Amino acid sequence: MPKNLRQKVAKFLTKQAQLPYVGPIALWMVLFVIAPLVIILYFSVLSTGPLGQIISSFTLRNYADLLKGDYGVILLRSLAFAFGTNMICLLIGYPLAYWIVRDGGRWKIALIFLIIIPSWTCYLIRLYALKTLIGTTGLINSALLSLGLISSPLLK
Repeated sequence: MPKNLRQKVAKFLTKQAQLPYVGPIALWMVLFVIAPLVIILYFSVLSTGPLGQIISSFTLRNYADLLKGDYGVILLRSLAFAFGTNMICLLIGYPLAYWIVRDGGRWKIALIFLIIIPSWTCYLIRLYALKTLIGTTGLINSALLSLGLISSPLLK
């Protein structure tokens, strides 16, 4: 085999070696992200009957109704807020990250830590919410005890 062809084959096989790792992730994304979005899109272009049943006739009236009246104003305002928030984050975040990487010096780790701490608050709030639901005196145990389905709390 010529040297050039051998290099091309080796390069092709190296790229193909990654497929077993990509396959399960791609399948997961198709099943749980793309398929539900396609189903939602499909139902969004169907019309409804007088009793709310779905009729298999194509229409874009649903999207026209979305932009009419108060719904359109709310949608456009939400999009404007989302765009503005993203722009503010970009205008603050990129220069700050650049400054930390370039001139952070001995404070680099502390500054990165201060940026990461707010994202942990979401995790902390979820933990407290879970404790409220499934704790010894939580909502689920209290409901099961009051219904007489259990005699003592499930988790202690």
